[in-house]
Amino acid sequence: MEEKISFPNNKGQLLAGVISRPAGKGPFPAVIDCHGFTGNKDAKFRPRLDRSLADAGFCALRFDFTGNGESEGTISEGSILQEAEDIRKAVDHLYRLDFVDRDRIGVCGASMGGIAAMLSSADDIRIKATALLSPAILFDNMVRTQLGDLLPDLETKGYLMYNKIHSDGVVRVHKLTREFFDAWKDVDPSESIKNMKQPLLVVFGTDDGPSSTPEAIQEFFNNANEPKHIEIVEGADHDYTDKACEKEMFGKVEEFFKRYLR
Repeated sequence: MEEKISFPNNKGQLLAGVISRPAGKGPFPAVIDCHGFTGNKDAKFRPRLDRSLADAGFCALRFDFTGNGESEGTISEGSILQEAEDIRKAVDHLYRLDFVDRDRIGVCGASMGGIAAMLSSADDIRIKATALLSPAILFDNMVRTQLGDLLPDLETKGYLMYNKIHSDGVVRVHKLTREFFDAWKDVDPSESIKNMKQPLLVVFGTDDGPSSTPEAIQEFFNNANEPKHIEIVEGADHDYTDKACEKEMFGKVEEFFKRYLR
């Protein structure tokens, strides 16, 4: 069962979401599913992951961060710090639902959404377990790779225009301001992870790409508190495009949340 919902961020702007839920009254454990850089709630594997979680007995809430997808605001307002705030508001929304067990809420974030999930988890004891999929630990490196030719515009104009081909084949134009990137200056994932107390899962593909490296992932993981788990998906790219890799990742995520939220 799926239902479109919306809830306000901390600025009163409406964030668009979808809840996938099992049959029955509940209350069910819940997982907040967070997309990556300039993504949206329906991109890539996200709807399939949420339906898989619902089949496993979880409510899954996926939503568009501020300024992304169908949510209000501009994408430059949706900085990494704003995304962490958006996740806290998603927890607020789940707390209002009678079919959700508020003592069993987890968060699953991919890429940039993984870093936002980590930041929100470090500050919100209501989140009981956190899974990070290909977290964008080396965000600056990812930006240089994807936006390198556009970066001089940040100095001359104060913004850049990023044309991105999304998974639905549509090219969308994203205006990214200097403020969007400046929000990362105070974020050091390998330091921030030390503040997280929840059970942690890190899933990483051997063909991930510029957003991370095996060495960066290992340093990041070493700094995390127990209980923690790391899973390597052989041959997986950043988005788990190969269906076998996607299925393997889904299984690891479900196993983790069954262990810590059931």
